[in-house]
Amino acid sequence: MSWLERVARAYLKRMDRGRRERELMAEVADLKKKVADFAQMAVPRAPGGRQEPAPWVVDRNEYVQHVRGSAYISIAAIAKKIAMQPAKVYMQKADGEEEETPADHPLNVLFKQVNQFHTEFDLWFYTVGWRMSTGDAFLWKARNQLGLPAELWPLPSQWVHAIPDRKEFIRAYKVEGVWGEPEEIENRDSIHIAEPNLSWADKGRYYGWPPMAAAAQMIDLEESMLERLKGEMKNLAPPGMVFAGAEGIGEEQVWELYSILNTQHQMAEDTGRPFVVPEGFTLESGAMRTPREMDYIKSLDAALDHILAIFGVPKAVVGLSRDFNRANYEAAMLSFAENVVNPLLRHHSEHLTQNLAMEFDEKLVIRFDPVTVDDSEGFRKMVESAHKAGAVTPNDARQFMLDWGPFETAATGRWSRAPGLRRSSATCRRRSCRRRRRSRRRRRRSSGSWSGSGSKRSGTARATRRRTTARRSHRRRARPRRTRRRTRRRTPRRLRRRTGRRTCCTARACGSGGRSRVTCSGGGDR
Repeated sequence: MSWLERVARAYLKRMDRGRRERELMAEVADLKKKVADFAQMAVPRAPGGRQEPAPWVVDRNEYVQHVRGSAYISIAAIAKKIAMQPAKVYMQKADGEEEETPADHPLNVLFKQVNQFHTEFDLWFYTVGWRMSTGDAFLWKARNQLGLPAELWPLPSQWVHAIPDRKEFIRAYKVEGVWGEPEEIENRDSIHIAEPNLSWADKGRYYGWPPMAAAAQMIDLEESMLERLKGEMKNLAPPGMVFAGAEGIGEEQVWELYSILNTQHQMAEDTGRPFVVPEGFTLESGAMRTPREMDYIKSLDAALDHILAIFGVPKAVVGLSRDFNRANYEAAMLSFAENVVNPLLRHHSEHLTQNLAMEFDEKLVIRFDPVTVDDSEGFRKMVESAHKAGAVTPNDARQFMLDWGPFETAATGRWSRAPGLRRSSATCRRRSCRRRRRSRRRRRRSSGSWSGSGSKRSGTARATRRRTTARRSHRRRARPRRTRRRTRRRTPRRLRRRTGRRTCCTARACGSGGRSRVTCSGGGDR
């Protein structure tokens, strides 16, 4: 190739590279234009042209304070289950398949060491906890000198306000800690995972809707019942509520007594305190119950069921069900995984892929392994059926199904024979087994159509067998007594089935040491 051809090819390659870059920049500009069009529809105009931080949908500080009782049980069950699933990074190939990246990939190193204070478990637990309680979860990407994320920091959602923009929809996030100065974090430096909010009126378009808001009334009711029950158990001296007045008591004195009672006993911490009856009144009732005739245990159970149902957590998962077995527990775990955990894992993986993995490479994908529930009973039955049918060997079942090591014996080495199969005729060397094999061969030669001890026999084969047996018995009786071979009387097959199986020989050639319960090929029971 001449130098002129090389120069021409380099020039064409440079021109092609410049054309691709221009196309890419055009696509980015077109995408920004589409985002700006959407932002102009969603973000209202602000006076002066500067947008202020959008207010929250709910009071997040208050909601976080109420994460206790049944609410904490539900949120913690979801957060712990998701935090147990580590994030995995895959590279998409040209044929559409995905290959897991090596452990030293920068993104895998980032998940392995999130930051110097938090681990990956902490990161996902905080993310799910704040998302369930406040509707939003925020992660801050701390960048290195190359401009790539080097650390991930969870940001409490009660510190963050979104700053709208008519070009970028959300331009930045205002982070305001408890004592620190407010800081603005750019949109590209944060990951915002929001619970889907169906109400986009006013501020709802910038934030998610917390599942805890659906259970807010029931959570308040549960806390009120617990406070009342605590006051009643603490004071143990409830006053009566029915008073009898003497003659001459006016309406003003009655209302004065009612005001005193209402003032001293309306709070939860005042429940059960004693009360001194004023002069002119007589106490007639017994101890009161507040609220009247309320069964706290049943009411608390109803509140617990309602809150767990809103979060989608079965009672068996958190260990609060009294009547459940392993089958019920597996069914509850399957429902919990399919309806709650796996959808959240997929939602998180999509946000992380879009806002984190693509900064390293456009072909990288972040995924979480879905939570699966092992059907132990069904798996046991499958292994047992395959074993009995001879479809798998014991080593196959141990190595590939049970994840155990291969079974070995001193006589035969590795046990490679399926337990349901009969042993070969050369396995057992006992005299009785050899005699049974010889008799079996003679019966096969005489009957012709009989294929084995386990197959069906025709009428002709049975008749031939009876005649052959009769002739053999006649010849045996005609022999002199001194030349007759002493034979062992065989137990009829129908009696052997009733009395059970017997143990065969203990020869080493069997490889079982006398412990096997398999039927010998010679027809003898072992």
